[in-house]
Amino acid sequence: MKKILLLIILITVALGQFTNEIAGWSKGAFYVPDGTIYSEGLIVADETVLASESLNEVDFATHITWDVTNDFDDTNGNASYIWSANQTSTLTQIQANLAIAGVDAVWYQFTYTVTIATAFDGDGTATITTAFASSAISLDLSIDTHSVYFKSKTTPTDFIISVVSGSDTEGMFEIDDVTLKQITGGNVDISGTLLIRGVDIGAGIGASTDDQKIDVFSVSGDNVQLSLEDDGEATKTVDISSTTAVGLNTSKITTQWTTDGNDIYYNTGKVGAGTPTPNAPLEVKGASPGVVGGFQSGNLHVTGSSAAQYANAVITGHSAYNTNTQLWYLGSTSTSNNDVGFHNRQNGSMHFNTNNTRKMEIAANGDVSIGESIDDVQPTFSIIGDADSDAADVSETFSFTIVPNANPLLAYIGFTLGQGLGYNFDKQIDITGNIIVSGTVDGIDIATDVGANTAKTGVTTEISNVVEDASPELGADLDMLTFEIKMDSEPDATVTASGAKG
Repeated sequence: MKKILLLIILITVALGQFTNEIAGWSKGAFYVPDGTIYSEGLIVADETVLASESLNEVDFATHITWDVTNDFDDTNGNASYIWSANQTSTLTQIQANLAIAGVDAVWYQFTYTVTIATAFDGDGTATITTAFASSAISLDLSIDTHSVYFKSKTTPTDFIISVVSGSDTEGMFEIDDVTLKQITGGNVDISGTLLIRGVDIGAGIGASTDDQKIDVFSVSGDNVQLSLEDDGEATKTVDISSTTAVGLNTSKITTQWTTDGNDIYYNTGKVGAGTPTPNAPLEVKGASPGVVGGFQSGNLHVTGSSAAQYANAVITGHSAYNTNTQLWYLGSTSTSNNDVGFHNRQNGSMHFNTNNTRKMEIAANGDVSIGESIDDVQPTFSIIGDADSDAADVSETFSFTIVPNANPLLAYIGFTLGQGLGYNFDKQIDITGNIIVSGTVDGIDIATDVGANTAKTGVTTEISNVVEDASPELGADLDMLTFEIKMDSEPDATVTASGAKG
């Protein structure tokens, strides 16, 4: 029974040695072969990676930044102590005199050299106090260079070494060449699987506080990076599962995207969907188009949420707000969304080009021009281009122009035809006013009535040699005019008229 109780006591004492701090170790490895560590936590720190010196006057050369009380003396180029009974003596560098102020809840290395020593013969102790450390740290006072490792308290202040003499009758030592540096290194190299269980992971990764499940924190103030990598063969994925919303704290993330309230925008560069090398601010690329209603569609779908007019506008372009003449859009034009239109919503013209050349223009006032010489004409409606012909190998052109005008003398319908073409009107032409011919009329065949009372249906009238001077100036002398009208049904009947000059 006694053996069992002793074993329980030994196990209890052994487990009690594992706390969330491992203080006073030497450089080397901590190895547990095929075992399990039960503790309040395990902190890994690499004492070979240190920050800058936190103390001033580490060699006590001038000792102006150090303060001593009772049995301590710092005037001889070191910090010396000579025992006296029942005294608490201190060696202090206040927070204001530190080279670097203490950092909250991080690991430090304190190194010091003991040159002369007479050991205490009672219960005398030397410690780093809790003004800076999270718990009192005992110091070895044997002749040697020593290093201790400890965690700072939250909001550390003065660095104090305190010596308390109790039942001792003697004790003396000298301390020199002291250093206090923050430990900034510490890696965990695991060959296998790291399993993290529990409600909270705790202090996190490099964090000064444990306010998150996993907290990645930069002690030095450098940019924090969390990298998840595989062995180069597995699929690269990050799986975040949560019963509540998962989001990014964008105030701590460096990204090319910029947020502004509920908006997000890409300020520089290009965005590619389906392509790693976009050639425009936004490029959408895909091997297969989509399908809408059984019909193939493009790679970009725009679906409206209502049946309102213009609800499904696919593209809207403009140069600026207010006096913008380039506000245009492509999309539905009816509340049923059955009609599709290409709109210019402002006072600007619309051009249609082929082969990088403008072929058709709809002006802002509604004028339409079709053809290659649009810059030379500004009609209400104009067509210029090649004409069809039954004649082989004949190069022919055709133009048709309608120009309305409030002045009837300036309003006209214009035709221009090339070689071998004629006019063919299937319907009656009703002309109120004069017919002006600028040139010579070789012949006119009229297959219907010529006037209400002068011809009969089916009679062909031929007019020839009408005007010798096609466009005489006002007041000029005119040559003798002669014209002859022949009726096909009565070939012998002719009418001849002549007139003198003037």
